[in-house]
Amino acid sequence: MDVCDRRTSPRIETAFFAVEVSERARYQRLVRNISAGGFAFEERLATKQVGEPVFMDFPVPGSAFPLRVAGQVRHAQSDGLVGVMIEGVDQERYAKVLASPPNMVGSQALP
Repeated sequence: MDVCDRRTSPRIETAFFAVEVSERARYQRLVRNISAGGFAFEERLATKQVGEPVFMDFPVPGSAFPLRVAGQVRHAQSDGLVGVMIEGVDQERYAKVLASPPNMVGSQALP
């Protein structure tokens, strides 16, 4: 296994918006991939630091209520891609996201 890739489960490429929730504000983030143990999202200003907590609200197929996902930044690239290890989530609802990941953005790059 590559030292930089700590994944224990396969990633699923996707493109959907989730809402990052912080004490100060809420931010829309483009989630680029998900797996049973984590996810990666784009952050245009690249301010996240390794070890920083992250709280995201993911859309859930067939539900009007988002899923809160708690995690910790495991890597932050200079291009703005942030990798997060999940530390807390409702596993049953997250399984629905994994089984049918939202793909609201499509394959086009955002400006």
